[in-house]
Amino acid sequence: MLKSALDSHSKLNCQGELFHPTPHDFSMRRLGAVGHLESFKLGPLDGFVVHGFVPTEGQPYIGIYEDLWQVLRVFHVPMIIVQRQDQIRRAASAKIAQSRRTWRRTPKCPTTEETCTLDVEEFLRALNNVYSCDRLSKQWYPWAHMVQYETLTREWPVEVAKIQQYLGVGVERLVPRIEKQDPRPIADIITNYPRLREQLLKTQRPDIIELVRVADEGVDTAVPTKLKELK
Repeated sequence: MLKSALDSHSKLNCQGELFHPTPHDFSMRRLGAVGHLESFKLGPLDGFVVHGFVPTEGQPYIGIYEDLWQVLRVFHVPMIIVQRQDQIRRAASAKIAQSRRTWRRTPKCPTTEETCTLDVEEFLRALNNVYSCDRLSKQWYPWAHMVQYETLTREWPVEVAKIQQYLGVGVERLVPRIEKQDPRPIADIITNYPRLREQLLKTQRPDIIELVRVADEGVDTAVPTKLKELK
């Protein structure tokens, strides 16, 4: 979402996922992190996207990713780190996207009506990995601009203006070219949500309880509304 918006800026050129294994497998393995990055000949106003939380399919490339993180530390590359509070919705969206093999939706495409189930142990393991990445981000990249996904979608014009100021470019009115995958209440998306909620509450972890509350309230539905207002 943010990549497509920044790419529409008159001064910026935001590449895609330059370290995605599917299209870049050969280059990443042959050149390594630094060589692969240099092969794109990026300018000072070029950017790219990379996931801090590496999913299972990215594990064979973990050494390359670790090299990349260190390179970014050495050169103090300007970074925008998007963190997400509602990890339950993130996990559900990821599972549906993997089953459909579709990770983005344009405004003309209908929202998905699919459902999924989440295993609580699998979810907690992924959650711990996400929290670990969040902690490392603050420790390794203190100069980075951090923004919460929920805040970004709720206060889009304000937060996008801050990002442009951080990047040192003029503030323009930016609109993403993709929209939210599924704005339905989380209970309509996760088939075992009552049981999942019960299991998570039993863990007695305040952060999990807060995630459940956020998911219950459905606060992560602001993107389509905001886009309509901006258009």
